[in-house]
Amino acid sequence: MARSFEPSALPRGRYVLESLENVQIAEIEDGDGRRFVIPRGWLPGGLRVGDVIAAVVVEGDDDARVLLALDEAATEARRSALNLSYSRQPRGPEGELDG
Repeated sequence: MARSFEPSALPRGRYVLESLENVQIAEIEDGDGRRFVIPRGWLPGGLRVGDVIAAVVVEGDDDARVLLALDEAATEARRSALNLSYSRQPRGPEGELDG
C-alpha cells in the first residue's frame, strides 16, 4: 500500500518512479518495494516512468530540505539491466502459424 509523506519524512536514498497518476500525483518505490505517493510538483520536470530518483537531504542554517533529482547513471544502469533481462527471455516460434 502506498503512503503519503511530508518531504522531510521521506527517507534519503534512491527510488524508482512507478507512476504518474495525473498532473498532481506521482508514485515512487524504494529498494525494499515500499511505495510512496507524493505530489508531482516535488519531482523535477521531464521524468519518465522507470527513472531512478535520488533523495538527498540539503542542510540549511535553520532547516533541512529533501531534494529529489534524476540519477542519470542509475537510470541508465537499470534500463540496461532490464533490456538484458528482456533479451534473454525465450521467444516463441517465428513465421506464420498454421491454423
